[in-house]
Formats: sequence, C-alpha cells, structure tokens
Amino acid sequence: MITITDQLQTRLQGHGMQIEKILADAAYSSGENYQYLEQQNITAYIPLLGGALSGSEGFIYDEANDWYICRNNKLLKGSGRVVDAVEVIR
Repeated sequence: MITITDQLQTRLQGHGMQIEKILADAAYSSGENYQYLEQQNITAYIPLLGGALSGSEGFIYDEANDWYICRNNKLLKGSGRVVDAVEVIR
C-alpha cells in the first residue's frame, strides 16, 4: 500500500491534486499502513483484518455499544460513519 500510495500521490501532485482519503479492504490492515497514512495526513477507511481485536488479550468487546474496552478502561470505537466509494473518490 505504501508504494502504491506514494506513486499515486506523486502523479496527482503533478496535476495539483493530493490524496485526502483512502478506502481499502481488510487485507491492507496493518499498523505500518495506518501509521504511514496518518503521517501523510490521509484519512484511512480500512477495517481491521478479521475482527483483529476479538479475542485479543486485554480487550473486551461491548456488543451493545459496538466498541472495545482495553485493560486501561479506554474505549476503542469506530467513527460511526458509513462511507461509500463515491465519497472517497470526490
């Protein structure tokens, strides 16, 4: 993902554009990708691979509220926004 994004960003900059948001499937779910996109100020819409936190030590899933609670009693939840490909392309 990083190489593809760098190449696309370079091409778009040549036309006065830049990437603001990226939509990808869970196959691109990795800490490295999330960190890179954050550093580039690109909003990522990439789901966790196979519910990566389910069963993870120290995380409790609150099904009623659809979020996880870590061992430090902090919430980990999504943005609540549903995004379609049309919005990402704009």
